[in-house]
Amino acid sequence: MGNKFDWHIEPDGSGADVRPDTGHSYDLFNLNVSKVLRYGEREYGINLVWGDLGSADESIGFARASSGSGPIQFRERIAIRVRGGRYLRYGEREYGINLVWSDQPIFEWHIEGDGGATGNVIRGTPIALFNKTHSDYLFYDPRRYGINLKWLKDEGRFNDSPWYEDVGDFFSDVWSAGGNVFKDLFNRALGLPDSILTFFGIMLPKEMRFQVRILRAEDGRAVMADENLPAADREADLDQIKKAIAHMREVFDSQVNTDAIAIDDEDIITLDVVAPTAALDVGCGSDAWQDDFGEAGEFFRRHLAKRGTSWALGYGAPITAFVVRGISGKRGCSLGPVTDYITIDPSGFEDDPEGGMDDVEDGKPPSTLAHEMGHACGLWHPLEVPEKPLGNLMLASRRGRGKILELHQRSIFRGSRHVTFF
Repeated sequence: MGNKFDWHIEPDGSGADVRPDTGHSYDLFNLNVSKVLRYGEREYGINLVWGDLGSADESIGFARASSGSGPIQFRERIAIRVRGGRYLRYGEREYGINLVWSDQPIFEWHIEGDGGATGNVIRGTPIALFNKTHSDYLFYDPRRYGINLKWLKDEGRFNDSPWYEDVGDFFSDVWSAGGNVFKDLFNRALGLPDSILTFFGIMLPKEMRFQVRILRAEDGRAVMADENLPAADREADLDQIKKAIAHMREVFDSQVNTDAIAIDDEDIITLDVVAPTAALDVGCGSDAWQDDFGEAGEFFRRHLAKRGTSWALGYGAPITAFVVRGISGKRGCSLGPVTDYITIDPSGFEDDPEGGMDDVEDGKPPSTLAHEMGHACGLWHPLEVPEKPLGNLMLASRRGRGKILELHQRSIFRGSRHVTFF
């Protein structure tokens, strides 16, 4: 049975009591995750997320049903207010825990102390949150959809999707992957004349659409360039991403006469919704295939950059670069033409290491974005026999990687459904 006494009221006032307030003087700190409850937009469930204690202003206020400004008592009827949201109340919903917002205070909560404590509610001591409407305790427990909160009687439930939903998702993912392969082959056949001309060095101007989309972690913070970072730190993150985009544009312009155009004229956006853990921490190689056929792939497909004219035959489909929290053993990953997205670890925007090429200047720009975009357009790592092809964009190692694409690589790249005349 889960521990219902898994909350503290912060800040810890060294024995200070809790009083009703008209603002948000407190935080609800969960002992299981060492995080506090915050308002934050998410795709499923009520808009609540986990945040770090002390990282922002307190988020919680308490109102009492009776009059008076004295300390709140254990088991006294209260309402709970969240900064940015409204009052929390019990209410059924399709996804996530059955909590909804109320414009008016709903006095359906009370606080219980560990060990049957009575008297004033004290900050910094273990408490339980009891909802009188539902007659159950609110506590931390992982779940598939929404913030990881449950009612105590639901412990262990709602962690996995039903089998029929998994089967449906699997066939939907297979259909999506197969459709992308068909679209790529169709467009390559359609663009065969251009590919042949390219092989002989004749390259007419083309375009490639893209967008970099930064994910938000479970606590609502962006994995890179978060709005709550000091201004200088956030700007440094954005500058590094911009440097990678500028390098990508330079490479594709000089090597394949292709203009990289941002969707809606926005190179970089941060998603408003919280990403599931499966999409934040991903793998590469065979692990990336598993991710694509699971919750991560579903999330990525729902949040692709879209272009209205490309959905049917894939002509001119944008490539979305998702900035994730981590990629196991890699800085970036792509499943090639099978998907319309790539993933990049924040470290993928660091400058490339020096060395490996005699003609490369100091401070090599980050090449991971351009490299993974190349994979998405059908390029693979070049053979390294009899010696490493130093300077090639598609070199597996960043050390020695440059801007070069050989004629056959240019032909393959320009034949992609992502690289079009309009």
